[in-house]
Amino acid sequence: MRYKKSSDVREKRRNSPRYEKPKFSFLSKFLLVTCSAVLAYYSFVGYHKYRAYQQLQSQKAQQFMQEQQKLVEEQRKEQGELPESVLSEQGRKNLELQNN
Repeated sequence: MRYKKSSDVREKRRNSPRYEKPKFSFLSKFLLVTCSAVLAYYSFVGYHKYRAYQQLQSQKAQQFMQEQQKLVEEQRKEQGELPESVLSEQGRKNLELQNN
């Protein structure tokens, strides 16, 4: 009985159909490309919706700030010039004590 060389056995295994590299079928390539395109599309749409939302929020914030400024200006016109702060007698005494 003659033993086969290990290189002969390896060569025979490599040539076996069981060890062939798998080939991608047309369907699997098509599905891969389609899924990638759908993912890219939804990413694109989602990003643009997010940007639009950010711009809307920024516009709302600016509008709110403008309204607040108008209200403050109207209140100042109605009340006229007011001193920054009016201290009570006790407050003036305390301030004088701290400064001395």
